[in-house]
Amino acid sequence: MDLPRAPRVASEHEVRLSVDYGTTQLKVAYHVAAKGKPTSTRQTFVASLQAQYGQLPQVLGFVKQREAPSDAPETRASFAFFWGAEFEEQLDRTDLGADDVFVFNNLKICLYSSRFQIQHRENIERELERYALASDEPDTSLEWLLALHLSKVRQRAIQSIQAEFDWLWPVEEFSAVHQQWVFSVPEVATSASNQMFARAIMRAGYPEGIMLVTETEAASAWLMHEYDLARGWSPERLGVSRSPLVTTHRVLTQCH
Repeated sequence: MDLPRAPRVASEHEVRLSVDYGTTQLKVAYHVAAKGKPTSTRQTFVASLQAQYGQLPQVLGFVKQREAPSDAPETRASFAFFWGAEFEEQLDRTDLGADDVFVFNNLKICLYSSRFQIQHRENIERELERYALASDEPDTSLEWLLALHLSKVRQRAIQSIQAEFDWLWPVEEFSAVHQQWVFSVPEVATSASNQMFARAIMRAGYPEGIMLVTETEAASAWLMHEYDLARGWSPERLGVSRSPLVTTHRVLTQCH
């Protein structure tokens, strides 16, 4: 693919990353540019999150790695965290029993507030309680699980971008590039859920200055940026000239 034009001095530039932490998919778009330079969607790319791909893109969990030594029965089994395709591969192991695997899926649903979504969150919390009894993990809260998943997302995204730019910046130099992260959240998410999500992001090791925007705001901002209303609105190019949104926009512009 054509790479965005990257600067020569890493510390004078930044990578802007936008995370769609979706219910069924998870995508990270990015753009590398000089600090303060406007972003163009034509120079925006999607980071490769290879661990996500597979039949169950939003499934993650813990898999037992070893049994407790016979001479130390008080020592509990060790578990490892996997997600996406890697987790699917672990599920193919024939030596796993019902208490050897702890499965979680669609964590984003926990940010909603309907009866169904609250029930989904309660199911996840019960599974976390089971995992707490089987492992030595002192903190098995939903916030902790979100942070663990988000930390893997950050690592994979940065590794993907570093691999694209290794011809220009060694890994140690790429770390000097400023990171600006934006996360989309559901329009109907509660304030408490968004606060928990923000805390999980910080626990996952993301840099300061993260932004949370609703999915509606993200779509609107992209539309405004891509077609720049100040220079001329062309809904015909989008094929939405008869949509209620466009009609409302025309009414508002005619009133000013």
